[in-house]
Amino acid sequence: WLRRASGGAAILHGDGDLTYSLALPADKHWHDSEPWLCRFHHILQRAFRKLGLASKAVVCGEEVKRAPVLCFQHHTPGDLLESGIKVVGSAQRKQRGSLLQHGTIRLRQSQNLPELPGLFELSGIEITSESLIAQTLAEFEAETMWTLERMPLPATNENRYRTAEWNEKR
Repeated sequence: WLRRASGGAAILHGDGDLTYSLALPADKHWHDSEPWLCRFHHILQRAFRKLGLASKAVVCGEEVKRAPVLCFQHHTPGDLLESGIKVVGSAQRKQRGSLLQHGTIRLRQSQNLPELPGLFELSGIEITSESLIAQTLAEFEAETMWTLERMPLPATNENRYRTAEWNEKR
């Protein structure tokens, strides 16, 4: 289960997917430049390039909807494509001046969705979660000039997110 606080339709995630969340507080001046959905995808795009991939961002006018439900068959502005196939999609929620963005990166084809290839199948390049996370964090710090610190999720919150009460709440 992955219940997305930003809402949206149900998405079937697979074993080849890496999901992320980005939360920015209201006191950061994050809204003074390019919209964060595109800005973070451009950060990912630079990380991909350093790892040997050549992704392309969908621009306005290039939207494609190939299936009614599957997110990765619906190309929207800002999504990242590898060889014309969507490999990164994100959604946002803004509340009281804060921003929450979550997304999914298809590293490999999933046994749950064999019709949707991942980065490995499209490029032949093996990208591990660890290498992509490290490169993305480096690109994020270079882009924002912020220093990031890893912090563990408090155990009380972690346990909360594993309950049916939380995951089935509307």
